[in-house]
Amino acid sequence: MASLLDLCALNAAGDALVAVALANTIFFVNANAARSRVLLYLVITMVPFALLAPLIGPLLDRMARGRRIALAATMLARAGLCLALAAHHDVLTLFPAALGVLVTSRAFGIAKSAVVPRVLPPGGSLVRANSRLSLAGVFAAALLAPLGAGLIKLTGDYSWSLRLGALVFAAAVLVAFTLPPHVDSAAGEHETRGLTREALGQTGGRRGLGGLPRALRTVLGQRTLVGFLTFFLAFELRHHGTLGLGLLAGAAGLGSALGVALGGRLSRRRPELLMLAGLVAATAACLVAAIVPLLPVELALALLATTAASMSKLSLDAVVQRDVEERSRTSAFGRSETTLQLGWVVGGALGLVPVAPRAGLIGATVVMAAALGVVLYLDRRDEQPRPVPAAAPAPAPPPPSPPPPAAAGAEGRDPAGPRPFWLG
Repeated sequence: MASLLDLCALNAAGDALVAVALANTIFFVNANAARSRVLLYLVITMVPFALLAPLIGPLLDRMARGRRIALAATMLARAGLCLALAAHHDVLTLFPAALGVLVTSRAFGIAKSAVVPRVLPPGGSLVRANSRLSLAGVFAAALLAPLGAGLIKLTGDYSWSLRLGALVFAAAVLVAFTLPPHVDSAAGEHETRGLTREALGQTGGRRGLGGLPRALRTVLGQRTLVGFLTFFLAFELRHHGTLGLGLLAGAAGLGSALGVALGGRLSRRRPELLMLAGLVAATAACLVAAIVPLLPVELALALLATTAASMSKLSLDAVVQRDVEERSRTSAFGRSETTLQLGWVVGGALGLVPVAPRAGLIGATVVMAAALGVVLYLDRRDEQPRPVPAAAPAPAPPPPSPPPPAAAGAEGRDPAGPRPFWLG
């Protein structure tokens, strides 16, 4: 568990350094170039990943005996892509490399989710483990992001933040192989199939999944909103300069930390209620921000949305540990993470569409309200008892068959036939 904590901290720190560097190439552009870059980033980065995301989870499921290699490969790939981004500043290199960084980052999240149940200490819980992993990532990103911004400010070149990120990812490659060997073992595990379809509304989940499909569709809307706000508010706050993006990053980081701290304490008691409360709170915050589209309200929206999403994610982990049988837990955990990552990507793609601030927030409110209505409707439908078909009446026993008629001319004779002559 300690090695996985170090690995997640390095992963979050490297991602923060890459985000700081890319902010100086994507967000800080003049108004005339902004729209074309947004659309180019949408087409090249988000759309391909939306097609790749459903394939990453099953692929990593089949690499159950090479999880350490999978984790190290995602880190090594990002180290090489960071060096490529630092060496080439042209657009043809920037966007494909950004796509690669995003895909490998999401692949790490899925592979890490499959590893967590394997490194739990005796008597440990998924909720507490993921709470610690999330906090480690938040603190590491908070420490390294200002360092990357400082390097860019001192040198006037964003490539130094990318070079530092490459060093961080290279160190993470070594840390990945310090995980215990039993992480690569798939002994006793059972693959879970069809989870994504059930999460989107199919009732009567498969045996062994319990309340996981219901919980997953509740968290999916919140994760999609976080992806939307990540890009929508970043472009909306560009006119405030570095201060606006810094405040947005601070609000998101603080919300993640608060969600982890609160979710770790509350999610094990009533996880379903906590997830539903998070969805309601996020919907209400979107409505308030749409009515009053001011900077403090938008920052409060980012804070509340990330807090609710973090709490709900820990509640989802609690449902996985409570309802899913142990041999299917690793596969279910990884596949649910794949679904959430795909929701984040879809939300991020929608956030890149250039629209007016009020129109974007109104659209987010409508989508969240629709998601809340669907969740409530499907939950109510799942709770209704299904009619049990009446048992068919047992068939009546057949009437006794009549004795065969006596043969002609046999009246008065012994029915058993003629008596032997020695009996007289």
